[in-house]
Amino acid sequence: MPWLKIFLLALCLIMGMEKSVSASPKLTDVTIVVSSCDKYGDLWDPFFKLLFRYWPSLKTYNKGIPIILISNERDFTVDGVQTYKTGKDAGWSSNMLKVLKSVKTKYILYFQEDYLMSGPVNEKRLQYLIQKMKEQNIATIEINKGSYYKGQIPYPKIKGVIRKGDKDDFRASLQSGLWDTKVFQGLLKEKESAWVFESEGTERSKILKDPFLIVSEEFPVVFVNACHLGFLEKSAVSFLKKEGISLKNINLPVNSDYPFTLWFRHNIYPHAVFKRWVKILKLLDPKIL
Repeated sequence: MPWLKIFLLALCLIMGMEKSVSASPKLTDVTIVVSSCDKYGDLWDPFFKLLFRYWPSLKTYNKGIPIILISNERDFTVDGVQTYKTGKDAGWSSNMLKVLKSVKTKYILYFQEDYLMSGPVNEKRLQYLIQKMKEQNIATIEINKGSYYKGQIPYPKIKGVIRKGDKDDFRASLQSGLWDTKVFQGLLKEKESAWVFESEGTERSKILKDPFLIVSEEFPVVFVNACHLGFLEKSAVSFLKKEGISLKNINLPVNSDYPFTLWFRHNIYPHAVFKRWVKILKLLDPKIL
């Protein structure tokens, strides 16, 4: 009978939709925090174009995930993103502490503006990690495909992660990762740079018993690290061109154009001679930050 065929077809469609939804979970209790400041504002547009390209559900069934971009005074408007203006730059940690006070979720997914998404987000894996954090009181799970922790002993309670040792360097890392919001707040100290936090925050973390983990396989997010020491990586320029992202509004210096300065920075920094050299260079080239 025709009505029976119609009924069976409708049932199949409903089951197919349910299967699709279950395969792509709706994530809750997490806020995406994009750490930045105005001097890196040229990367905001490429960052969010790639974020929404490789995580399209942020515009549909996961649009309820709060997304916060940290700026100082610079404006940036894109649907689904809250720009949090901290005012005059008071330093990385001071800015972050202001923002975290406004976060209402138990967890954050931390990015920096130069972590440019390079592949689809694995939402099921991300949901799995968040759930395990809840069950086991995990402090953080770093998501960094290029990590030097490879080869260490796996953490037996969670598939595809390893536990950082209490005395490991970069235990408190600012690579992309999931953080318990309150743990992150507790480790922060006013007026520290991101680099100082990774050192001093790691020292402060040693009193915490909650596990500090890092993903070792099946990475939920993959990205290209576009900047280093204030310079845009030449490989990132090639990546952006491949992705069809315009470079016309990106005025950051490209590392391959400044070999002597980078040699100077690696070998002389933080000595006063290098600082004087940078002041001179800034007068000659406005791209230098």
